[in-house]
Amino acid sequence: MIETLLLIFISLSPLFGKNLDYLESLVFYGVPIFIYLLLLSFPKKLHRLPLSLIVTQAILIILYAFSTFLSVDIGISYYHLFQFLNLFFILDLCLVIFPNTTQFEKILTFSTLSLVIIFFLNYFHFITLPDKPLGDNFLKQVWGHSYLSELLIITIPISLKCTLQYSRRYLPIFLSLLLALFFTHSRIAILATSISLTIVILALKNTLVKFRLFLLLPLLFVALLGTVYLVSRGALVNKTLDGTRPEYWSQAWRYFLESPIIGNGPGTFETANNKFHQSATAKSSLAHSSLLTFLSENGLLFTLVISLFILSSLLKVSRTDPFIFSALAASAAASLLDPSWNTLGIFLIVLTLVMLYQPNPPPGSSNRLSAGFILLEAICLSLFFLSKTASDLLFLSHHYALSQSLDPFNPNPRLALIKSNPQNNQLINSTIYLFKGDEAILGQLADILPPTQSESLQTRLIALDPVDSIKPYLSLLRLYQETHNLAQFQATLDLFNRNIGTKTDMLISPISIVLYQEALSLWPQDKPQALHYLQTAVNYTPDWSHLRIELANAYTDNHQTDLANQEITACLARSVPSFHCQQYITSTALGHFGTLNRQIISASP
Repeated sequence: MIETLLLIFISLSPLFGKNLDYLESLVFYGVPIFIYLLLLSFPKKLHRLPLSLIVTQAILIILYAFSTFLSVDIGISYYHLFQFLNLFFILDLCLVIFPNTTQFEKILTFSTLSLVIIFFLNYFHFITLPDKPLGDNFLKQVWGHSYLSELLIITIPISLKCTLQYSRRYLPIFLSLLLALFFTHSRIAILATSISLTIVILALKNTLVKFRLFLLLPLLFVALLGTVYLVSRGALVNKTLDGTRPEYWSQAWRYFLESPIIGNGPGTFETANNKFHQSATAKSSLAHSSLLTFLSENGLLFTLVISLFILSSLLKVSRTDPFIFSALAASAAASLLDPSWNTLGIFLIVLTLVMLYQPNPPPGSSNRLSAGFILLEAICLSLFFLSKTASDLLFLSHHYALSQSLDPFNPNPRLALIKSNPQNNQLINSTIYLFKGDEAILGQLADILPPTQSESLQTRLIALDPVDSIKPYLSLLRLYQETHNLAQFQATLDLFNRNIGTKTDMLISPISIVLYQEALSLWPQDKPQALHYLQTAVNYTPDWSHLRIELANAYTDNHQTDLANQEITACLARSVPSFHCQQYITSTALGHFGTLNRQIISASP
């Protein structure tokens, strides 16, 4: 019973996706601890962990912990540390319960088939699975192309093994999984599956079976070409030919160079993405490469150890089972180009298979050492699980102080406490320290604090995302406008021009309003500067006719009639505001600067 429960949990773990919400955390951490307690309650002969595995895990966990507590965002990395520890805890439970198994193959195959059936029901609109705000919920997160396709890469070779070695009744399952692969439209998954089936074909001895399987390769090749063609024609939503991967990889490499030895902290790639991204479409919290993720987030030392661990284990599996090896090799290859191993369940399945199918496992360590190591993991995870769960429950019941004391890394009670007492500088400073790389948390904190108190936070937010976040620029411009700090106002505007400028057009209309207000305050004492701000505002939002008319009015008041006429002519030439400009000319002619003040301040462009 315990073995089956553990294997079912692992086979369904891809449902957790790449992020855990509150309910998923209860299952992800709670079930393994429950299974461990069952083992203690119903003692049986347990296998011992290899000493080499204990040493490797200890080294990896220590390096991961170093990356966590030297992270650019400790608040995020802290939770990733326990996710990583829980993966090894589950792996160790498997190894002490059964050193190798074929039962897992069947459970994994049928669980994936169940997900595929639901996938098709949703795909053809027989059922509708709701999204939650982040589009990453307990059920539907496998229906995107990446989650399900990552699971299929592993399961298709295993379902083929079940077909060839156990029973032909698995053949419809194999074909169903293969068909689902095509419908995921994942080019990397199709390519990786082609690699895995090629490995299987080369390892098989039956010529007839080889020939039949060989016929699948052209089919996969046609499916790959067809998917590429659909992407190139824009027929598939939210897909580009390269998936913006080269830019993600460039960002990860630059991030790695900032802290090459120990890394910048687990789960913090989004900080690099905000800092280095150049195009609006290149927004992601994942580097889309396991190797670059390890390097940039965990550093060179961790990457070397875990890469050697996985590669050496894979080579051993290649001598025992070509089907399992092909599945794992394909998953490893896909992970170099896709965020597949960022999916907790996919990485867990890979680790489990790679260790369960080791040939002639090395002698185990002492019973006391194995039991002690797993007990230590269980204690750490239990303390984390209890503190996190209690903190979340207390937050939901509005006991913020106790919630924050039980889990200091939980941002929710921190923000609630600061909102009730914005003068709590100690809590504010510790929050900034723990979440210094988290744009979302710092942004919420800046919204809570008074403008003068949040000035340094706004500056930090600009440094975190200089080319895509307009809000901190706007907050600083308004602050310096209210405090009549013209030098800082101009410096912030210059920084905005260098980083963003006119890239976002109408989305930066609030900036244009601030510039218009500043021009009004300077008029008529400093007409050149006021005209400069007006012209800049028009450059930001060229389709806002009110601003263009006001610029023409200012030119008229300044006796620059030719420039006023040029501005109206330019306004008439644009398709969006031309009617308004024509209507204004024919009904009122040019007025005085400030005539449209109320319309500009209150109306959207």
